[in-house]
Amino acid sequence: MPRRTDARLVEQRERVLASVRRFVAEVGHVPRAMEYFRWRLERDPQTPTQATVYSLFPAGWNAVRDALVS
Repeated sequence: MPRRTDARLVEQRERVLASVRRFVAEVGHVPRAMEYFRWRLERDPQTPTQATVYSLFPAGWNAVRDALVS
């Protein structure tokens, strides 16, 4: 069972990162948190919610930004 949970977390993190990359492709820069979440509501609503993003990246929005380049 833990493997599924781990795999699900990895999948969700990748979905978030793919969405942020779409933002960058559309807007031309890496977003601030609230800028992304506003965009996400209109342009990519099927991606994880703000609360889920912070559960997936407990170190906060900077962890999302860091994961984009790692």
